[in-house]
Amino acid sequence: MASLHLEAGPDDYYYSLQRYSILYRILLARPYITEIKFNTWNRIDLKLVNELGLTLTGNEKKRCRLEVGCHLLVEKEGAVVSSKECSITCRPIQHNAWESTDASDIAGFHNDTQGNFEYMVTLQDEDNSFLIIKEDWNMGTPGKMWDSALVISQLFCDKINTDPNCLDGCRLLDLSAGTGCVGLLIASMCKMKQQKATSILPKITMTDLEEALDMIYKNRAYNHLEKYTEVKVLKWGKYEDVQKVLEDGPIDTIIASDILYDPASFPKLVQTLDWLSREQTDIYLGYKRRGLDLQIEQSFFDICSEKFYIKLLDQSSSKSRRGWILNELSDICKDTGVNIYKLIRK
Repeated sequence: MASLHLEAGPDDYYYSLQRYSILYRILLARPYITEIKFNTWNRIDLKLVNELGLTLTGNEKKRCRLEVGCHLLVEKEGAVVSSKECSITCRPIQHNAWESTDASDIAGFHNDTQGNFEYMVTLQDEDNSFLIIKEDWNMGTPGKMWDSALVISQLFCDKINTDPNCLDGCRLLDLSAGTGCVGLLIASMCKMKQQKATSILPKITMTDLEEALDMIYKNRAYNHLEKYTEVKVLKWGKYEDVQKVLEDGPIDTIIASDILYDPASFPKLVQTLDWLSREQTDIYLGYKRRGLDLQIEQSFFDICSEKFYIKLLDQSSSKSRRGWILNELSDICKDTGVNIYKLIRK
């Protein structure tokens, strides 16, 4: 994940579309070889895109310089960790003397949004745990990690690192979870905290439409978090779904990120939040303005204010020293255009 800034005039359409989508994802430009030989250099080709699938252009593209590194991850005892048996080394692509392509001095992106590197696996150590989230952009909205999910994940990363017991014993709901990124990150962090000290794990439930649940199930399985989370169907405005979620007890915290995109669904969304919550429930809503005009956007908050007090959280007060995606991520979040609102029942 990288943060890059665009420089263009305010009347430029491309600029207006991209100016708040500055968290860029590193994706595979083409499939890679899954069966590799030890002590042999292998090539990976990459591309750099934002949440809209758009790349940099013009001078920003020419100035793009981003070095990448590698971790070799394995599944071990129910967690994804760095391999202790093997090590991985990466380097810039090595070109032959007769090739016309200018050689890059870094592994990654050099004056372009198309990048690459070579890696070699050899026979050894690190003891860090990783969270693996797979995206499927062919699924549309549920298949992406949108910027609001990344920012709200950082909020809870900060909360847990500051107070490891802040979620002990609580019931947490990730509403319309998409990839499951937020709920799975919280579950993973609480799982690691419990392994180091005695604590009562939170009960974490991730919900979405029936057709979107497969992505959550897959990402949960990748991270061996089946025992630490549950997945349920929940369609906004459908009271039967809400009742089934509440069968396991009242909800203390609700998280929802990037769910304000269909004005016709606003009343059902607010009704669903009302059904799910009680006086003690904290609701965190991550929202980033994209296509809605101010009047339509305000219509949601007008409907919401009938049931809830709405507070815009001040992200500048974050004391995060180390982000779960990038160091100093809390500073980068200020430039994404993502706002986090806290809703409390009236």
